[in-house]
Amino acid sequence: MAAKKKAVEKAVNNLEHWEVLERTDPAYTKKFNAGRFKGTDINATYRMRHLTERFGPAGKGFGFDIGTPVFYGDGDLQAVTISAALWWMEAGVKHTAPQHYGGTKLYLTSKGSVTGVDEDAVKKAVTDAMGKAALAMGAHADVYMGLHDDSKYLKEITNEIAAEARDEPEVRHQIASGDMDGDLEDPNDDWTDWLTEVSDSLFEVKNPADFRKWARKEKDAYARAKVDSPKTHREAMKYMLKTRLHIGMMTQEEHDEAINDMKGS
Repeated sequence: MAAKKKAVEKAVNNLEHWEVLERTDPAYTKKFNAGRFKGTDINATYRMRHLTERFGPAGKGFGFDIGTPVFYGDGDLQAVTISAALWWMEAGVKHTAPQHYGGTKLYLTSKGSVTGVDEDAVKKAVTDAMGKAALAMGAHADVYMGLHDDSKYLKEITNEIAAEARDEPEVRHQIASGDMDGDLEDPNDDWTDWLTEVSDSLFEVKNPADFRKWARKEKDAYARAKVDSPKTHREAMKYMLKTRLHIGMMTQEEHDEAINDMKGS
């Protein structure tokens, strides 16, 4: 049983970034239909914010290695392509995903006729390449998997994001500060058993919404543990902080700082 659980944990860890990055807020998308090509555009600035929330500031927590533009074609049929590879920092180590390519045509058209040169062609190619490179880590995968064409999925995700926005200020303050004060009858006199329950329940937390639901349920028990068994409370806080890191509610730097603060207290 233990071996099976470890195998499941390993599989979940393999998707820890993907599961945090895959969800896309429909408010930052736009449908397009360009003849043979149609789909959903993702706001490029939103993508950068999404990555920043997960890895930290651009250039410090993550970034892109951009290649040299390659131009090809002849006359009015010219295009540009460029490569990009996403890198990110994790536990002080730089990791780089495989490079991907993006591209676009160099000319503007209207009603099937060439009207001029697209001065933003290279920028568009870079944005395209960065989006595909970020997808290697799961960024906005729900769009690329076609889930945004499902009206039921769009309704569910819109409601989830709205609910999280309402809950975020209060719960984030409680959890980030470790201030889980409250009065509740002790759910378990044996704090060792409670710590095991905490570990098992956090294993089921897959996203910020799950975490907030879990936090509301456990905050009073954490408060009692802080008074009755400080050592157990510290261990439970470590489990909680690790989960927040894995689901993208804090960066690696914020996690390490919180752990160091606990050691100093």
